[in-house]
Amino acid sequence: MCSILLFVLILSLFLFAFKYLFAPFSPTVPKLHVTPHIPLNNHLSYGATDIEEEIIRNHDDIIGTRSSRPICPKYFANQYEDSFTSFELDSQFSLLDDEESVTSENVTTPKQPVSATEETQSEVKEHRVVPGQSFQIEHATIHVGDVHNHYYNNRSVAGESVLEHLKSDLHREAEDIASGIDLPIHTDRAIHAVKLQVSNKPEGPGSSFDEEGFYTRRKDSAAVYQPPVGDVALTQIFNQKSGNTGNRNLKRKPGNTVMVTGQAGIGKTMITKMIIQLLLDQTLLPSTQFIFNIKLREVDFTVKRSLVETLLLHSGCEWEDFREHEKMIYDALRKSPDVVVVLDGLDEADTDDFTQETRRCDPMKEEKISSHLKNLIRGTFLPKARVLITSRPRESHRIHSSCRPDLVLRVLGLDKSAQEELGQQICGKMWPKVREYIEQNPQIRVICYVPVMCILAFHALSCCLSKGRSGRLNSVTSVLEFALSCYIRSDHVGSDVDLRKLSFLAWSGFLKRKIIFSEEDLRGAGIETRAIQSFICTKVGGFSGQLRLLNCDKKSCFSHLIWQEFFTAIHAMFVISMEEFREHIHRFKHQRWEVVTRCMFGVSSKHISPRISGLIGDHNVVDFAAKRDLLMDLAKNSMHATSTTTDASLKLCRIFQVCEWTREVCDVTITTTVASQLPRKIELVGHILPNDVTNLMLVVRSIDYDVIIDIRFNTLFIGGAMHQLFEQISKCPRVKMRNLYLSRNKIKDSDAAVLSKCLKGDVKHLYLDRTGITALGLQYITDGILRGNNKVEELNLTEVEITTEMATLLAGCIGNIETLFLLKCKLDENGIVTLANAIAQRSQPMTEVNLRGNEVSDAAALSLAQCVGNIRRFYVHDCNLGVVGLHYMARAIRELEVPLQDWYVHHNNLGDAGAVLVATCMHNITDEIRMDETGVTKAGLQALTEARNKLTHKPEIHLGKIEGVGDVTLND
Repeated sequence: MCSILLFVLILSLFLFAFKYLFAPFSPTVPKLHVTPHIPLNNHLSYGATDIEEEIIRNHDDIIGTRSSRPICPKYFANQYEDSFTSFELDSQFSLLDDEESVTSENVTTPKQPVSATEETQSEVKEHRVVPGQSFQIEHATIHVGDVHNHYYNNRSVAGESVLEHLKSDLHREAEDIASGIDLPIHTDRAIHAVKLQVSNKPEGPGSSFDEEGFYTRRKDSAAVYQPPVGDVALTQIFNQKSGNTGNRNLKRKPGNTVMVTGQAGIGKTMITKMIIQLLLDQTLLPSTQFIFNIKLREVDFTVKRSLVETLLLHSGCEWEDFREHEKMIYDALRKSPDVVVVLDGLDEADTDDFTQETRRCDPMKEEKISSHLKNLIRGTFLPKARVLITSRPRESHRIHSSCRPDLVLRVLGLDKSAQEELGQQICGKMWPKVREYIEQNPQIRVICYVPVMCILAFHALSCCLSKGRSGRLNSVTSVLEFALSCYIRSDHVGSDVDLRKLSFLAWSGFLKRKIIFSEEDLRGAGIETRAIQSFICTKVGGFSGQLRLLNCDKKSCFSHLIWQEFFTAIHAMFVISMEEFREHIHRFKHQRWEVVTRCMFGVSSKHISPRISGLIGDHNVVDFAAKRDLLMDLAKNSMHATSTTTDASLKLCRIFQVCEWTREVCDVTITTTVASQLPRKIELVGHILPNDVTNLMLVVRSIDYDVIIDIRFNTLFIGGAMHQLFEQISKCPRVKMRNLYLSRNKIKDSDAAVLSKCLKGDVKHLYLDRTGITALGLQYITDGILRGNNKVEELNLTEVEITTEMATLLAGCIGNIETLFLLKCKLDENGIVTLANAIAQRSQPMTEVNLRGNEVSDAAALSLAQCVGNIRRFYVHDCNLGVVGLHYMARAIRELEVPLQDWYVHHNNLGDAGAVLVATCMHNITDEIRMDETGVTKAGLQALTEARNKLTHKPEIHLGKIEGVGDVTLND
């Protein structure tokens, strides 16, 4: 026994000595530094496991072949080579085994980096590495910069359900996605998501890049300001009635695939984050178990993968954990109704494959990623899954019909309540002052429905107002210039950034209709590695946060389209030659150039241009003064051309456009020059926004001649624009108003008060129908009519509930009204009697009185009969008028010295007795009588026919359908 033990001991010592004597020597441990703000792979962040995987992936290249190699994907290794500390190896390098995981057992976080010779004796703890710390992974020390790190425990799935493991990883990734809000300026404040308005009425196929970036499009602003707003609740996003695209090629249940569209910066990605949060909270689809979120701009469409590998890799999961279970995972996802896939940013995908027909492929084979995604959208692979896609309108319409979603929703932006909530979060105690300033400056308010511009404006105003410099921000351009100036002054940028390169990228992209840029585009603009890093993110002291101008990846783009348009304007005014400027000036009035041209006028301002010149470098500015003169000539000539434009809508659009340019440039001399070309008659029509009024009245106040401003039918004032218009016109003695068709605009008492001051004796048509005007509001109007001694040809109060008090107010000014429309006003007997008594006392007859749809009792009819001699056209149809009441009126008409022109009594139950009464007074009606739907039979027809045949001047009589006869009209 002893000999056996001795033999075992000797053998153990031999093996121990062999291991250490012949094992390869381990050199000094290398260090890996991860540069802040640079994404190292397709993940949103780069964690410790990602680093280890990248090291293993490049293991063969590292050992013995290169002494220095950046540990990052090939693209970033090339593009950001100067930005990374290399991974230096002098000899062979020992890595963790493939099956060994990065856990709290082999990761420690000492305050100082741990050398290769030191041993870590600290107690094992769960620990989240914070920026600036170093940690040790077996034989490698890794320093982590200012990045968001995730630790994935790559434990073996043995003994644990693979699907449960997958659910856990996806849930953790979904929580990280939902918790972050992408802002144009990153602040120290915690900003929570606010409600975005979403509509079930998508933009039509005609919507294209021609309209992209027009941040104050009337239809978009109106959709947010004008109730009803968005009609889709996010909790019901997959329960919408499908079919608003007319596509029937999907092989899944209608509503399972939803496309969300909207202009740049409107909040499409935020919608996806909010939906993911609702899924996590089990408020939406509470049984959901698998949530895949894929940012399409981060997908490399040149590689081939299987469907499951695509879903897992681009949703933050470790593919190696699940590779051997791929078939089981696919089968589970295919059968499950509890799968949600989010495909964010179809417009940013680096492929045109989505415009091509969808062809069936094998989900288990490595195919083009786009083929898998198209089959996924179509419902071929996961027919029970819910799929949500986001895109700008143009790209959404370019999707091939074989995979185009059957339901498209549109993000409208922020309504006023959401702006209020966001303002409180961003501005804190400064919000009341910021809100007041915005209300007084509609040109700022009108851009706040777009989240990116709302956030920029709120930050800029909060900073300026806190320092008493709010006057600097009075236009869209001024907000952008302020943000850019803060960006340039930041320590992170300094003198490293040449704005001419950025403006060239913007200009060339705009001319080519490009919003996504390749590496070649960046190099063509002269933007190299160092500059790119500055553009990505920089701290802005004035904003207490960070500003991002450029998103750099395999596909790069400006952080928001407004920045591309702003830099395009800078390039045009300060960089290009005069000859090139002249080549494009004829395009400046076109819709696609709307924002660019407005910004060109803005940067031409005497307040802003010196600052932009300083940023560009005064010695680099080319022909600025000459270009400015050309712009001013453009404004003057464009305003002059409106005088000969016959289309009212187009004419108004051009006037608003030039007035907006004038507002941006903010120069008294230019404003006066433009005002001298203003047409002498301006007709408002369509949607009128507050900034339209502000810009127009800025020019109108500079005129030295009288101008008529009329409001046509189908004019809708948005967001307080009507009050603002009347308030400013009341202070302009040279402005006259004759036709005010305010139908269907909500008129508050305050609106009526300022409107009354505009009734200066020239008003001819005043339409207040369906406005909900109150007794107090009507009192302001009647006072204004009397005070201005207006002779109103038509006053329309249709469908305004008229109380006895209001009828008395109307009676007081009835002498100044020629035609009165009171259709369906719920007038009672006292109100009708009051009005009839006032009409009877007029010195001249009224042209028309229309009481359709009001209850006319016999007593009310008697009062009306007494005033019928002062009315030329008398309409009492659909008034529940009885035979007795008709008798009073017929008797009065029969005795008139001056005949009536028209008398309408149709839609009253009068029968043949009524026909006989009408026949007795027919000789005193010259033009038209209507008795259809009154119950007249052949006997009544005979009485009317006989009476009419006796007349020399025969009125036309409409009797409608008579049983046994058909439709009857008695005329010559």
